[in-house]
Amino acid sequence: MTAHPTALGGRPINGTISRRGPGAQRPIEELIAAIDAVFAFPEVQKVKWHQYTPGWNDGEPCEFSADEPSFLIEGVIPTVEPDDYFDEDDEDDDSIRFVSAWDIKYGNVLGPEKYGEPVKYPHLSAELVTAIDALETAITSTGHQTALQTHFGDPSEITATRDGFNVAASDFY
Repeated sequence: MTAHPTALGGRPINGTISRRGPGAQRPIEELIAAIDAVFAFPEVQKVKWHQYTPGWNDGEPCEFSADEPSFLIEGVIPTVEPDDYFDEDDEDDDSIRFVSAWDIKYGNVLGPEKYGEPVKYPHLSAELVTAIDALETAITSTGHQTALQTHFGDPSEITATRDGFNVAASDFY
């Protein structure tokens, strides 16, 4: 733990000085293991998330965080009306096919065999859903914030693949 100054301009500082921050950091190997566990499933093609420090936070301190990841999974379609989500310009854009971890965990995804009718991901194994949940926790908890910010920047959109990471500057917040 970093020692805090005990005086300012020759005047003593008394009391308990609180510091906000990311808290205890977990080993980066745990984050990599969580990413690898998701990519162990061949149907998972990409994982994407945004990370940023908000410019305004309702009076609370603005602190760096990462949003829940979204997943591009073969055969999984987001639960939105196709006319609202797809247009001719987007047909080859895979970003419109990403599904959030929340939607996967709580069944708000469509199966390819029932397009347009919500199903509770019967085509996704419990093991994959567990791996997705573990990766979501690794990304959104404070345990890897320092590594995420150091390696990918702020604000950023990160897309992970089996081969590496693509980082783009983001105006997300």
